[in-house]
Amino acid sequence: MQTLDSTRDAGRDRFLYLSNLLNSVAGIAAPLVSGFLIDRFNEMTGYYFVFSVSLVWYLLAVLVSMKIRGQFVAKESHLLEVWKRPTREWRGMYWITIGSGFVEGVYGTFLITMMGYAILKNELSLGGITTFAAVISMLTSFVLSKVSKPEYRLRIYFIGALLMCVSSIWLSLQMVFVALVIYTVLSNVGMNLITQSFYAWTYASFEKDPQYAARRLDYVVIREIPLGVGRTIGLVVFLILQYYVQGNVLAVSFAVFGSVFILMVPLLRSIWMEKKKAPRPAEV
Repeated sequence: MQTLDSTRDAGRDRFLYLSNLLNSVAGIAAPLVSGFLIDRFNEMTGYYFVFSVSLVWYLLAVLVSMKIRGQFVAKESHLLEVWKRPTREWRGMYWITIGSGFVEGVYGTFLITMMGYAILKNELSLGGITTFAAVISMLTSFVLSKVSKPEYRLRIYFIGALLMCVSSIWLSLQMVFVALVIYTVLSNVGMNLITQSFYAWTYASFEKDPQYAARRLDYVVIREIPLGVGRTIGLVVFLILQYYVQGNVLAVSFAVFGSVFILMVPLLRSIWMEKKKAPRPAEV
């Protein structure tokens, strides 16, 4: 809601990349510190300590957020109207959101960490590669915050989806350190391109509603439904792969989930690319 109220579509890409830039800066030190602490303490002590510190920081963020002023939101809910009669763009983005949740719930949550640990076999090394990933994401966000525009979103998303697909399949075939480093570079550039374009499109689909000011909160709430559906489907598919796949299930799952984004490009094109009208014949 604060992102919606603070930005408009024309400048939202830049805002999202700058926001991710700050997140990446914060993420550079945290994995190294957590990996160092977990590696130094015995058994589960390091994990308990790191998770406790994370909780404290999260609660501090909650307290700070209480001071942020938002725009007025009407008490009357339009949830059913938004569900039954959304904008054309959000109707299409609903399916894209399911696909995003499908990947996010498995791939982004634990598959990447599992793959990294399977190759590195060390928490401190995993923290180091995660910090390296944050640096790549930071640099990508810095560059794109200067050049990104709404009209470039489809091209940016396609490049990101292609990088994710190629790097995921390659790492699943070559589970070695060098491949992991290259994957870290390509996938973090790709995921940054995908994620910020996806968020910008989602917010833009809300703004297409003529009653956007009154319904924007309802759209934000409705968005959680396809995200939850996608995460559930993703988890079910992962469990099915665990049961039926013979051999390296981690590698197969990694390739499958990392390739989903590229499948969404045709639908995104149909949603956001305006069809060119045929020229009218000249009058005699």
